[in-house]
Amino acid sequence: MESIFKQAVNEMMTGPDGMCAWAGQTLRHLAIRRDTWSKRDEEDPDFARWAEMNGFESGTDGDEFEQWVWFFSGLIDGQVREVYGRPVTSSLENAIKYRSDLQLHYKQSQNSKYNSAEHLRMREEDELVWSIVRSAETLDDADNPYPTGSYDILKEKLEERKYTVISKHKESAYKQERLTTLDLALSNC
Repeated sequence: MESIFKQAVNEMMTGPDGMCAWAGQTLRHLAIRRDTWSKRDEEDPDFARWAEMNGFESGTDGDEFEQWVWFFSGLIDGQVREVYGRPVTSSLENAIKYRSDLQLHYKQSQNSKYNSAEHLRMREEDELVWSIVRSAETLDDADNPYPTGSYDILKEKLEERKYTVISKHKESAYKQERLTTLDLALSNC
């Protein structure tokens, strides 16, 4: 993964539109889908209808799961950001747990959005998703392309973050540094 993309991604790691949210949402969907596929019963007379209704291709789940794991891992794992004066290292596991961490935040701030049953359900789902992600096969950079559409979505997210920085951040050297990083990454897409 090119370092300019990693730098740009570091500028947009958190937040509801950030890289961790995107990775968590994408991998959660694909992992649960993979789990559903692994529990199939091809001998069932309704299998063909079930597979079609659930969007599975004949004989495969066809979701590029390993490529998505590799893509997000290359962008997120090991990224270091300073949060309240402390270096914080990002990981794919933390990205997977982004939604349940938000519920935990609600709990700690005593926000009415906190739901203990939902938090427990999300934590259990996180463990399932993380176990499936951990079991994904490792891919070699040279042999495997990025997942279909990933660069287009990444470019879109970089453009959205650039717009946010331009419109909502106050003028500062930090703002200019972020814009320079985002512009450089966008010019390499």
